[in-house]
Amino acid sequence: NGRGGLATDEARAVELYQHAAEQGDARAQSRLGVMYKTGRGGLAKDEARAAELWRQAAEQGDAQAQFCLGVMYENGRGGLAKDEARAAELWRQAAEQGEARAQFRLGLMYSMGCGGLAKDEAKAVELYRQGGGE
Repeated sequence: NGRGGLATDEARAVELYQHAAEQGDARAQSRLGVMYKTGRGGLAKDEARAAELWRQAAEQGDAQAQFCLGVMYENGRGGLAKDEARAAELWRQAAEQGEARAQFRLGLMYSMGCGGLAKDEAKAVELYRQGGGE
């Protein structure tokens, strides 16, 4: 990421992420998923590949991957059927780990009573506060 005086080299980052992801490293799978989603590092945009990498990382408990995969389910992207209940479950898992974006999205779902969740304004406010949205 260009820290420590090193130049940013996204293509090299992709190589390193791919190697680590093949070894089952959840963080690398998650970051590689972002690279596929955005088409960075010389990769063609590929939402289906991003979703698969996020699924692998999410199953290992990676909060960023749980959040990103939840977004894909919420919108029916990456070859996944739209499934707000699955999105809510993934965001719950990520929110429990302190993922602020997941806390916010889950709060929205509680405030609207969607994703299979009963409308609960108090729970929504609690999640907004946890995510720094006081």
